Amino acid sequence: MKNLTVSAVSLRLLSVANLLCVALTLAGLAPPAMAQEYPLRPITMIFPFPPGGSGDTASRAIAADMAKTLKQPVIIENRAGGGGMQGALAV
Repeated sequence: MKNLTVSAVSLRLLSVANLLCVALTLAGLAPPAMAQEYPLRPITMIFPFPPGGSGDTASRAIAADMAKTLKQPVIIENRAGGGGMQGALAV
């Protein structure tokens, strides 16, 4: 720093402290953020294989339990093809 006197340094620290107090006061006046309920719309589960297999049956059972727990509809969407690549691309 330059050759500052003690009073100049203390004035600078005082002004920084004042700015900090103002910033903290303004931050305290901000309204709190309220979280929205999740999820707001139906959930879509993408199953990357054709319907009717054992994996599809299991995914539908899981979807039914999820729907009860989350109180939101869960939709199973089968995207067969490409060894699961069509389902991965849809996600």
